[in-house]
Amino acid sequence: MPKVYLTDEQKQAARDQAAYQKIVDGVAAYQNRKQLTKEQLAAELGISRNSIPKLLHAEELHMNVKTVLKVIRLAGMELKRPDV
Repeated sequence: MPKVYLTDEQKQAARDQAAYQKIVDGVAAYQNRKQLTKEQLAAELGISRNSIPKLLHAEELHMNVKTVLKVIRLAGMELKRPDV
């Protein structure tokens, strides 16, 4: 099989997609563990019920920073600054 070389942009896109998937999996696991409806999950996050499917499918969704932090924590993740 030939080697495939990815550009830096493609590598970053792959890392971003992996991070999105971890968040989606974490939120879905939380929802299942707590047996929450879309409405209850939306209320807990402070977003509309219609935003939940977008969130769970990693679609474009505009949220304020406070809500993003709630989603990350709810997903069982934490923010970590990369070593510079």
